[in-house]
Amino acid sequence: MRLKPLLAILIVGGGSLSVDAVSNISATDPFAYGANIGWLNWRPSVADGVQVGSLFLAGNVWSANCGWISLGDGKPANGHHYQNNTDTDFGVNLEADGTLSGMAYGANIGWITFTDRSATGKLAADDVPRVDLKSGRFHGFGYSANCGWINLGSDFNGVRATSLEPGPDTDGDGIPDTWELQFSNNLNQLTASGDLDSDGISDHDEYLADTNPTNASDVLEITKITAKNEGSTVDLTWRSKPSRCYLIQTREDLFADGWLDMVPPDLISPDSGDATTKTVSGGSNPMRFFRVQGVVPGKNFEP
Repeated sequence: MRLKPLLAILIVGGGSLSVDAVSNISATDPFAYGANIGWLNWRPSVADGVQVGSLFLAGNVWSANCGWISLGDGKPANGHHYQNNTDTDFGVNLEADGTLSGMAYGANIGWITFTDRSATGKLAADDVPRVDLKSGRFHGFGYSANCGWINLGSDFNGVRATSLEPGPDTDGDGIPDTWELQFSNNLNQLTASGDLDSDGISDHDEYLADTNPTNASDVLEITKITAKNEGSTVDLTWRSKPSRCYLIQTREDLFADGWLDMVPPDLISPDSGDATTKTVSGGSNPMRFFRVQGVVPGKNFEP
């Protein structure tokens, strides 16, 4: 934990995906739609459906008109993202902000591209294919040269993930292999209690906040507190990541045990950019402390 004058700062939070794993697509919301090919089922069965991971997707979609469509085998060559540069290392990636990118493949229809279709001038920018990291709902469109646009749920309740699968934690340090391999070529450098960049924050807590464990300047911290309305409300600003949601907690005695969630305990989606600001109650006590808790999204999405 880092402390600065009048600021309480804390970092807290929550390989490969096996295509044999259980699908985490909602059984009641599994469908995307293509005007030229009809409905596409992202969970044709628990075993055969799509698994949505924290960094990439794996598994298969079923189309009655097109057959099976692979979103990737769950084993990107570098351990964390498909490169989509060979026919053995292709698939759909989940970027930090929930954007989907990359390629899917159907033997009967060829490649499906997941990219921002606003770049083609087709529709507005909010039609970029993506997963809402607070709800698990899919939005936007994929594109097939042979089948046209595929709607993931932009104007109807389409595909929804019930969780994000973090994938294996081979060394049992509480840090998924996929996250470790983004910053290291092996699973030995980052550990549960280690501090690779010597910034006073453990590698495990860096994962929970999605800060770079090799960069001491990349930390989750409150950067500004502004009292308003004679202290009845407070603006909190903290450094944030698009890949995390946040909770605000408070207490009146910094040295007492226990922090309390703000009421209601609102799960906060980050603002665009590298900082988030939220207005909260200042409380009746003139001395009040706050901390921001980073939450790994997708353990259980809101319905």
